Amino acid sequence: MTIYDKLMERGFDTDEDIIQFDGYDNACIGITDDNRLVYDYSKLVLETMKMDSCSRMDAIEWVDFNILGMAGRNMPVIMYSLLEEE
Repeated sequence: MTIYDKLMERGFDTDEDIIQFDGYDNACIGITDDNRLVYDYSKLVLETMKMDSCSRMDAIEWVDFNILGMAGRNMPVIMYSLLEEE
């Protein structure tokens, strides 16, 4: 099930300009009240490691430059967990 399927199932308006990161559905953990997707930073790194078969440090560098470096209206929120990683 895609992010948009999950949003529609829960009654969110998917006609709005909701920006998502392609290939990172497993890192999406929610949506804000202003319809911005919320991604878990650690999960973004793990998904990058899987997709690119790269080291953790390379994945962190890629996420920091290519995802955190993006700016614009309705950009997703990146969440940094304070809980210990599983």
